[in-house]
Amino acid sequence: MDSSLRDKVVVVAGAGTGIGRATARLFTRQGAQVVAVGRRAEPLAEAAAGNDGIHPLTADIAAEGAAEEIVCAVMESHGRLDVLVNNAGIVGGGTLGTFTRDLVEPPLATNLVAPVMLAQAALPALEVGGGVIVNVTTSVGQRGHPGST
Repeated sequence: MDSSLRDKVVVVAGAGTGIGRATARLFTRQGAQVVAVGRRAEPLAEAAAGNDGIHPLTADIAAEGAAEEIVCAVMESHGRLDVLVNNAGIVGGGTLGTFTRDLVEPPLATNLVAPVMLAQAALPALEVGGGVIVNVTTSVGQRGHPGST
């Protein structure tokens, strides 16, 4: 176990499935307390099952005021924040001729705006202890794929 992570408080956005879930579990194996954030309670509960170090927090990071609410909840429950992992992301579908504002805005809100707002909200707490922000991305944004936004 890496003792440098013992008792550190980590927020993992998008922790209900995939890379986010694996990241949350890895941090707890290293001794950290993880606040697992996601839109759906069931996958978060599955991620936390059998792991006392994972604390689910259901929230849509793209919602107005969510970033501040998440950081406030972490500070109230844990008293500190050492690491923020911006991992949440969504991909839409369609071709250029079919895009509407309703198709384009959700991925932008979740993948671009929300991580910036969450980092901004977390910054004062992170600065206190010299914390860090980890931004996880995908290759989807690096090259075009037919039918994806």
